[in-house]
Amino acid sequence: MEDDFVCAPDFAAVFDGHGGKAVSEYLRQNLYAELQAALPRVMGAQISETTKTTDEKMPSPSGKEFCNTLSDPMMIQSKRTIIAANIGDSRAILSRNETAIELTRDHKPSDPIELDRIHSLGGRVIWHGHVDTHGDPIPGTGVYRVNGNLALSRAIGDRSERPAVTADPDVSILPIDEADDFLVLATDGLWDVMTSSDVVAFIHALIEQGEDIDRDPIAAMVVEEAIRRGSYDNITVLIVWLNPSATSL
Repeated sequence: MEDDFVCAPDFAAVFDGHGGKAVSEYLRQNLYAELQAALPRVMGAQISETTKTTDEKMPSPSGKEFCNTLSDPMMIQSKRTIIAANIGDSRAILSRNETAIELTRDHKPSDPIELDRIHSLGGRVIWHGHVDTHGDPIPGTGVYRVNGNLALSRAIGDRSERPAVTADPDVSILPIDEADDFLVLATDGLWDVMTSSDVVAFIHALIEQGEDIDRDPIAAMVVEEAIRRGSYDNITVLIVWLNPSATSL
């Protein structure tokens, strides 16, 4: 298990490590502190500055570069505003009127935006999997990898893959609406087998089982459903309840 996470009254993040969990643990211990140091100028660009600072300060064990990744949707409620930032292929979604709104974009090498950025920097995106008789990739049989290595295009810690693999986050800002129910932050083990709409519908179905349902175990129930659907990756799920009467995280 290489995932980690952090929760605070105004902040939540998930970290999906690879090649060990040294980086995800480091981020759990340090990222929030770096973000607090940037306050109150946190809107937008300050998150980018925080992730860059954290990446630069992170030591390399035994003089070696890390082989981990960070994927960290962040949520900060400042005057009832969500600031979502991600580096990697974890995802943050919002349930509004029981409809899923994706707050982050998965940083996969095959994403057109990421593909153009990688090529512009001299990097390559290579398919690792089966191909058909025409040489075209067969979906579901493999993954695209940056320079034949990483299966994602943005990360903290993979310094040997710079500049093709960047630590720059995407940031989005969204005011919280009265129709907003909850946020879900999860690593890609969930999204491998469930769509954003699947997750929102599943959680609402659990809530509708009864008004007095205990919401604390719902995140664990989402994880169990992902495993039931065949996920083999590490899975971490955080649910941030935006309804004032539901304060559990």
